[in-house]
Amino acid sequence: MKPELSIIIPCRNEEKYIQKIIENIIIHNQDMSFEIIVVDGMSTDRTREIVREFEKMYPDIVRLIDNPAKYVPHALNLGIKHARGDILIRMDAHAIYPTDYVKKLVEWLKKTDAWNVGPVVEPVPAGNSAIQKAIAVAQKSLFGVGNSLWRMGVNKPTYADTTWCFCMKKETFKQVGEFNEKLIRNQDAEFNARIIKNGGKNLVVPDVRVKLIARGNLKGVAKQYFQYGYYRALSAKILKKIFSIRQFIPPIFFSILLFTLLLAVKFTIAAYLFVFLLASYTAGSVLFAAYESIKHKSIALLFTLPLTYLIIHSAFATGFLYGYFRFFILKKKN
Repeated sequence: MKPELSIIIPCRNEEKYIQKIIENIIIHNQDMSFEIIVVDGMSTDRTREIVREFEKMYPDIVRLIDNPAKYVPHALNLGIKHARGDILIRMDAHAIYPTDYVKKLVEWLKKTDAWNVGPVVEPVPAGNSAIQKAIAVAQKSLFGVGNSLWRMGVNKPTYADTTWCFCMKKETFKQVGEFNEKLIRNQDAEFNARIIKNGGKNLVVPDVRVKLIARGNLKGVAKQYFQYGYYRALSAKILKKIFSIRQFIPPIFFSILLFTLLLAVKFTIAAYLFVFLLASYTAGSVLFAAYESIKHKSIALLFTLPLTYLIIHSAFATGFLYGYFRFFILKKKN
């Protein structure tokens, strides 16, 4: 029998999480008609073995699809291609979902005019260290990531430029197209921009909240945000439009900061401007760190958050500027 829902899980080396997410989906959605499509990027741990066991136990529900390319957009397109349901939901293995996650998203999709419905996401620390806690807090801080609705949260259903993951009718993909496989990062934001371009809407709902496990160290955060910035530049090139002004603030600010530093060698006024900009950024970083420190009752955040903010902003700015140079100046295609 054809299922109503197809739940697509792109993954690679997720042996710690894949069993729990599949079990929870099956346990908490017994009254729904669904299938689970795990699109695996050729995992080298026990991920595939675990999914195969579920295939044996639930042959009509669980399927394992190979993703030789290993990247997320390729996994999503494979999942969409193999999906039999009329409604498609993406779930990532590296997250903690409420028990009614699937039901609530489907309800919102059916009772609104949104083409895509997504949850509010709360980053949670990967461990108990001060830095790991700072990484999670920074990714939900106004100073850290701006006013991204799915990160900051909403009090009522709110239309947004993008969502985290998706819940959509399969026909939406026929109208908008597949995910752009050039975008190893940022493929969801670019896709959601195409939804809006085609007259659709992306909806963030307040009563569906997901806990997303944040990166475990600053090196991982730097790599993550460098890629975010790099692929934002490529997305802007592909769509020929600006996504949101908040994403241009870090590259513009750090460009001006570097420019004034270079000019400070010869021009005193440039030196004053550099000091003013650096002092303003530091003051803002410390003030927001103090606010978060009081909010979370953790004095350690006062010292760890400014460094985390700096790494997030500078990595994103560097990635974006490098991407801009490649795609807009050198005219590279991918």
